[in-house]
Amino acid sequence: MKYPKINTLWKRDQLSGQIQVGEYALPEFQNIKKWLVQEKIDGTNIRINYKCKDKEAYGTYFYGRTEQATIPKPLKKHLEDTFLRGNSLWHYFTKTGTELHAQDIWLFGEGYGPKIQKGGGNYRDEVGFILFDVWANGWWLNQDSVKSMAQDLNIPYAPIIGEMTEQEIIEYIKSEPNSTCAVSEHKMEGIVAKAEPLLLQCNGDPLRMKLKARDYQKLNSLIK
Repeated sequence: MKYPKINTLWKRDQLSGQIQVGEYALPEFQNIKKWLVQEKIDGTNIRINYKCKDKEAYGTYFYGRTEQATIPKPLKKHLEDTFLRGNSLWHYFTKTGTELHAQDIWLFGEGYGPKIQKGGGNYRDEVGFILFDVWANGWWLNQDSVKSMAQDLNIPYAPIIGEMTEQEIIEYIKSEPNSTCAVSEHKMEGIVAKAEPLLLQCNGDPLRMKLKARDYQKLNSLIK
């Protein structure tokens, strides 16, 4: 299962790639009065799939953005140590008493830290995985449940900044804030905002949007 595409709030010019402020990428965006805003972590996309059938055959599988994507060796080892040994997903779901018949669960997050992306060492001293969404048996979990799962598994969770209006989000991004979860000073890549409570598009994808600080930086440089 691939993570659904998240559109930037605004459309992009096909030639320059610049955001077109005022032109919504999806018409639904203009109907949301307040968004649940979460920090966007600058890393590499990681998907973790847990499958279990008849309470016997189960497995945990790791993927990058695509099935063919290569996961860096230190990150792969971190994922295996975290989700296959000790506090594994198998132990988590049996411990919580979850019905295991035909489970199909996807954890979505970012691999981040040193050598993952430029400045990744500002986030943490070693590579890691930070969770931001979970899909379980056809349902997207609400963020309270995602955060609770992260706490139970003792793994990081992408910080919630709060509920904001569209204009508040724009002003926040323009201020070029620092990351709220980095161990050293590090500029925030941007935000991901979700309709709360969760709303789905016609194709079944959750209604989400993103904004990156660099989009407004590029826009400002053109204006100057």
